[in-house]
Amino acid sequence: DNWDSIGDDFADMLSNVEHISWHIDSLKKPLEILAQYSYSESNNTE
Repeated sequence: DNWDSIGDDFADMLSNVEHISWHIDSLKKPLEILAQYSYSESNNTE
């Protein structure tokens, strides 16, 4: 049935979005640490 196929497509999209979200979340802390380090190094050279 066509609606089953559409439901499957949405479920697949949701799975992909959740996977991408996991990767984004795993990058937040390292990026924050690198930004803070960069700012601290910038302050040390002034």
